[in-house]
Amino acid sequence: AALAASEGCELLAVHDGARPLILPEQVDEMVRLGRQTYAAAPALPVTDTVKVADTAGLVQSTPDRRTLFAVQTPQVFQANILKAALQSAIEAGAELTDDCSAVE
Repeated sequence: AALAASEGCELLAVHDGARPLILPEQVDEMVRLGRQTYAAAPALPVTDTVKVADTAGLVQSTPDRRTLFAVQTPQVFQANILKAALQSAIEAGAELTDDCSAVE
């Protein structure tokens, strides 16, 4: 419904209720970056050790945490790109954890 209501928008911002105390400056920065690129989202470096396990729960590997980031919101996208990515994800039956996952 939100995508249908966004007709004519240049950018779309997605924000979750888990971060209700977002600062206006954070939104402004993501909008600024979203205008420069096709997508922008705040991210924090992962400091915990992360393990990759198989379906039985057996550890297979430990990724280099220097390459891992925890993505937050607001996630800002050029509207046409997000709409196309979400439509493709729906058609493919993709299981997404956030909107950035669709655009990747």
